[in-house]
Amino acid sequence: MSSFIMRPTSVFSIVLLLVGCALLPDRSAAAEQAAAKVDPIARLVGSLSASHVWRNGMYPELRLPATAATDEVIARVFEMTSFQEGRAKGYRILETRLVQISENLPYTNIAAVRISESLPYTYIAALVRTEFGDKIVLLKYEGPRTGWWSRVYDSRPSG
Repeated sequence: MSSFIMRPTSVFSIVLLLVGCALLPDRSAAAEQAAAKVDPIARLVGSLSASHVWRNGMYPELRLPATAATDEVIARVFEMTSFQEGRAKGYRILETRLVQISENLPYTNIAAVRISESLPYTYIAALVRTEFGDKIVLLKYEGPRTGWWSRVYDSRPSG
């Protein structure tokens, strides 16, 4: 009759593996949705990715080079953007990060255009505190003729 004996190092390894797996962040859809409720940038990215008209409309011309610092571009955004309450006199950048947002054009019939337009595009997102509340600034360099595209959103969910 053979018996099975585990070495103490084997037991320790198994326990360490189980504890490690239990401590890994939950990447389920429910966890992603819960994180988006807390993270205003993630919530905005999810909302914009589901829309095909979010880039429509006017935006200020920010004729700065591609090498401009994010702080410099955001400063120009707030110089040129007014809110219902007026222009923000002061602000503080709380966080910046790169985000990917799909630019879907579902009404396009040409396959090559439809494929290229449904790919995610990279933007700089900044969470900014103003006297009017927290705002999310999206930035994307469009080229030397246009400079920087920008849009400012309220960080609170609408509705």
